Amino acid sequence: MKVKNIIKQVLKGLLATFIVLEVVLMCFIMISKVTGKSPSLFGYQFYVIITPSMEPELHVGDVILSKKYNGEQIKEEQVITYLGKEGSYRGKVVTHEVVKVEEINGETQITTKGLKNNLEDPSITKEDVLGIMLHKTVVFGLVYRVISSTPGFILLILLPLLVLIGSEIYRLAKILHGDEDEEEDQQKGEANDKS
Repeated sequence: MKVKNIIKQVLKGLLATFIVLEVVLMCFIMISKVTGKSPSLFGYQFYVIITPSMEPELHVGDVILSKKYNGEQIKEEQVITYLGKEGSYRGKVVTHEVVKVEEINGETQITTKGLKNNLEDPSITKEDVLGIMLHKTVVFGLVYRVISSTPGFILLILLPLLVLIGSEIYRLAKILHGDEDEEEDQQKGEANDKS
């Protein structure tokens, strides 16, 4: 009997953890889509890879965890996320590998390049850097891809929402039905008292 209770508690804990992660990821996705910016939590940010330029290291739909950039030294071979200023990158959030860091006229110039790209990106400065990648989050990437698909959205968001709404309606109906039963019992009790 105790083993069953332990297993139930562990399963409830895992389910609760999954739901919390799903809610966090959904909030992240909604904030990203509404504001066009990546939300920050305790100095860390999540970014979704939307182009194949960093393959084979990063694929479309991968989610990366980055440390918010605070002016620390940037080194070659680090993967950074920055706000593009020139050409086709203007106004876009780009995640590429640093290929060169050099001082020009007292200003640090950073050159990046997508692993799959043949050409280097236009140079940027430290002010353009948003974050430095720490690692690729496998679970968030998988959940993001599933939620982004129509069947995944239905399965992970819409279906649980409908079940939750249905269970609340059932519970409410049961409570209301219970109130009706109490009123009937009260009326029967009053009728018996009068007799």
